[in-house]
Amino acid sequence: MIKRFVVVCFSLLLILQCTLPCYACDEKISEDTIAQIIFGDDALKYQSNEKYSEKYKILMDAIYLCCEQSNNQGQKKIDYLKAHKIRGIPSLSKINVKQDCLMDCTHTSWESTYVDASVKDKRKKILNKSVNKVFDFGLFNNWFGSQSGECESFSALLYYSHILSDYLANDPSETETNFKGKHFDGYSGIGFKVINDDKPSFSSDLKTNLNSRIEYSSLDSLGRAGTAYACLSKENVSVQTPRKKMTNIRPAGFQFDKYPKIVNSGMGAAYLFNRCHLIAHSFGGVEEEKNLITGTRYLNADLMKEVEDEVNDYLKHSDNHVLYRVTPVYNKDNLVATGVFMEAYSVEDNGDGISYNRFCYNVQPGVRINYANGKNEKADVITYKEDVLPFVEINPNDVNLIDEMNKHLKVLFDKGETKITYDSMMSDINSVKAKAKSVSSNNENEAKRYMQMKELEHEYFDILKRNIPQLLQKSDFFKSSFNE
Repeated sequence: MIKRFVVVCFSLLLILQCTLPCYACDEKISEDTIAQIIFGDDALKYQSNEKYSEKYKILMDAIYLCCEQSNNQGQKKIDYLKAHKIRGIPSLSKINVKQDCLMDCTHTSWESTYVDASVKDKRKKILNKSVNKVFDFGLFNNWFGSQSGECESFSALLYYSHILSDYLANDPSETETNFKGKHFDGYSGIGFKVINDDKPSFSSDLKTNLNSRIEYSSLDSLGRAGTAYACLSKENVSVQTPRKKMTNIRPAGFQFDKYPKIVNSGMGAAYLFNRCHLIAHSFGGVEEEKNLITGTRYLNADLMKEVEDEVNDYLKHSDNHVLYRVTPVYNKDNLVATGVFMEAYSVEDNGDGISYNRFCYNVQPGVRINYANGKNEKADVITYKEDVLPFVEINPNDVNLIDEMNKHLKVLFDKGETKITYDSMMSDINSVKAKAKSVSSNNENEAKRYMQMKELEHEYFDILKRNIPQLLQKSDFFKSSFNE
């Protein structure tokens, strides 16, 4: 009996260990985010160029040890810093935290204390001393560290950039794609990319053959829908037929996962994936596999619907025709499309009424999708977690990411040659902050508020990566180590 009890307890322990929640700090994503904020478009140059790569690695290893280290990982990084004569690097056991305690230690303000104050203090000193080694702020900083000045503020800038990375919860490499010989960068906060100034490329034959019709591609060998084309007129939108049930249809890669508070569903269902029409039902599109792909709620109800509504409204108030084509784009043998190309063109007025040519990403902010098979998981593990630094204050005088970052940006850049660019950047940051405060106090449904906040977090990131590299290139301490 005792033996059986021990076996049951051990089994339960294993189950609990295997079902622990996913924690923040993906090293690659964090490094990419920080590199873009510090180095901008030149990040790869500093990472791979022999002249800079050593200093680049010192910074990134120090950031990892300060912000991301857990569960006794990181010994090689400690060895690397010691090998490059950075003084006072503690042993791994002196800074180690368990993964489930990591956010309590590294996702609060730079100045805040941790339950074991010496652990956070030692982690911060690793970053301080490494920053000083790379930029040489002086012997005192190198030996003892500093709690003020440029060395401290640049260290804090790196620390807060790492927290921002977890808010963004996005890996652009997952949605990079190539189509018709053109490369498209991955999703980075904007749901679509405009192609050729929104001018589509319909052939002259299509522009002259204006018989209303809808044409579908056959499913490919993997069961995936292909390009769908329609020549639309007022007839297509004037009579609406009942929508057929689609519960028995599972487009390639379809899954039934839900994400309450993240996926904005008008019906409150919070399903990640929709059976997404290529040719909209409102245009006469059929509820069949040849016209359906596995599309996120964001792709279907936000990105594609915007174009569909414009076309629908135009056709209702015009006797003209609209050429309409939607092409799902799959990377290799992936079952789920990376996105769709949407083209639309009003023929008789030469595109004055309707002209769209854009690539819409098949993403859902806050969720990581495996496009090979549709499997997915929550990527954002910070937004709804208690006791972490919020992106913007909810209540007056709350400590928050934007204000904490602002304190250190002021130390670094509110002076001399950098002041004009700094003032312009701060104007943009304050605009984002005001919008974020407005969104956070909005009592609309939580998932919609979440989506709006994600857009603002990416907008904030864009402001930083657009301005900070310029400001650093004008700063003497930075130029001394990473000169052009």
